[in-house]
Amino acid sequence: MSKNRQYSSSERKLAAIMFTDIVGYTALMNKDENAAFKLLQQNKLLHKSSIKEYNGRWLKEMGDGVLLSFDTVSDAVNCAINIQKSCDMLENISLRIGIHQGEVVFENNDVLGDGVNIASRIEALAPSGGIYVSESISRNIHNKGIETRYIKEQILKNIEYPVRIYEVIIDQKREAKKGQKTGQNTQDRSIAVLPFVNISSDPEQEYFCDGLTEELLNILAQAEDLNVVSRTSTFALKEKDLDISDIAQKLRVGHILEGSIRKAGSKIRVTSQLIDAANGYHLWSEKFDRRIDDIFTIQDEIAHAIAERLNLTLNISGKDKKLPSTQNIQAYDAYLRGRFLIHRLDASVKEALTHFQTAIKLDPKFAYAHAGIGTTYQTLGDLGFVDPIKVSHEGNAALDEALSLNPNLADAHVTKGWISMFYDWDIEKAQKHFLQALKLDSNSDLAHIRYSAFLSWMIYDHDNAINEARRAIELNPNENFNHNFLGVAFWVARRYKESIEQLRHSVTLDPNSFHNHYHLGMALKLSNRYEDALKEHRNALDISELHPWSLAELGMCFALLEQDQKAQICFNQLVELSNKVPCSVHLAFLSATMNKIDLAFEFLESAYQSREPWSALIHMHPNCDPLRSDPRFEDLVKRIGILPPDMKKE
Repeated sequence: MSKNRQYSSSERKLAAIMFTDIVGYTALMNKDENAAFKLLQQNKLLHKSSIKEYNGRWLKEMGDGVLLSFDTVSDAVNCAINIQKSCDMLENISLRIGIHQGEVVFENNDVLGDGVNIASRIEALAPSGGIYVSESISRNIHNKGIETRYIKEQILKNIEYPVRIYEVIIDQKREAKKGQKTGQNTQDRSIAVLPFVNISSDPEQEYFCDGLTEELLNILAQAEDLNVVSRTSTFALKEKDLDISDIAQKLRVGHILEGSIRKAGSKIRVTSQLIDAANGYHLWSEKFDRRIDDIFTIQDEIAHAIAERLNLTLNISGKDKKLPSTQNIQAYDAYLRGRFLIHRLDASVKEALTHFQTAIKLDPKFAYAHAGIGTTYQTLGDLGFVDPIKVSHEGNAALDEALSLNPNLADAHVTKGWISMFYDWDIEKAQKHFLQALKLDSNSDLAHIRYSAFLSWMIYDHDNAINEARRAIELNPNENFNHNFLGVAFWVARRYKESIEQLRHSVTLDPNSFHNHYHLGMALKLSNRYEDALKEHRNALDISELHPWSLAELGMCFALLEQDQKAQICFNQLVELSNKVPCSVHLAFLSATMNKIDLAFEFLESAYQSREPWSALIHMHPNCDPLRSDPRFEDLVKRIGILPPDMKKE
């Protein structure tokens, strides 16, 4: 029968419907339109030669997809096998194919009905280079020399009943080749979600792109046996000109998810691609044109598609779903704006508070927004922008509300632990929250690294602190703070040589990190290498001008080198700075090193009265060594309530 046959106005019949789609075509079109056009022409020739041989009918094109029909199931499947084998002989084309047999309606040379919709949905699930078919197809070819294997039962969009899906086995040699090509049969189950690119006309929509990226990362982190690189590591590569192989090597992953977002009014277009990092091969790509209030569905669909391509189990249903707990799109938008600002770690964090509060007004039961307020207060307190007492009251209240709405928020417990340490001076409560966070999410490098700090700084359990820091690095080797905190754990344990080695490594990972140079300077000073320490603190101050921590350390190095005039200049600058941010503990450190012991205790008393967060560290800090023999030191430490081991024995 001719492929050009014209159907009557309405003809109902049983047919095998095939959908094919070019993998990676959307990305290629965005990158090189001429190459994409040539690929489309090549795809047409490949299809037309095959369907002629197997009595198929070319119905229509839909972008890079092709809709075909066949009178017999065996013709449809053999045609699909022939097409895929032809693709194997070509370098630059890979297809997904889906086939279903059902009753359809041919009308005006088109085909309609559930049979068409099912074939389309099955094709979207197929792996690159693969053929997925429905159970009706598999049953019909069972005795015709074509093997299939059961994949799963799937609920398909707009289809009322679940469909059992099978994969056609083309031949064992090709299966092995496909496994190498796509990574489907490898043990490498790791992925980095790169920040989605904002291609909207409004550059301020970047917050939305970053938010979607972060939520996809959170969803994928729930997949069994999948290593997901943290947000901090992937966002560190934002706007850097690196190709996929460079990114994969740097992040140590086998797969990359990238995409773009165009947002205009109530409409949104999301494109995404899953890439095999070993060869740059596109395993999956899709474009979503939806209303903005469908963003939660888009997140789920992208995550499910990736899980299916990598043969993962992904549970994002019910109470365990780690997505922001709201269906109010305005509240969600405000939440994303807050998350975007809080990551900046500067004065703009103050604005984050307003956005989280707006989200709660729109949805009072939005647990993640309440947690956002708690994290914002903690961050503002650490930066010296909010009174410590307010951090304790307001931060704890917000986090308690968040946990009452959703007790499974591991990060909220981490923040509660941090506030308990530095603002409440309650180490029993702090440990309880850190352990609960690790119970809820044992793969959270944030929970491990902050628990490491607790063990090291609060209870002197140095071996376990170092092990926790190493575990955090194992989980997220590209997070600079994990390496930095390991270096700090070494100097707190007075293992200065190991600390210097580790912190020098941290500097190579991020030479623009204030904390790396600051802590390396600390370790060098504690090793009596004052000139080297001076250099590191000058580097730190170049990065963060007049930061009180390094300004105090710089003055201490000058005092230890007997350069008293320079030490006094640093002291005067620090006093002036104390009018803007809390500096009393660091003024005490510098005063003690300058042998102004009475003045040091005056500053420590002031820090205690105002509950400066750093007061929680004076019991263990080496900078307090000149003060330890003074009875006033023991009295102050006992009032704070965080005691070193020698005082606990009393």
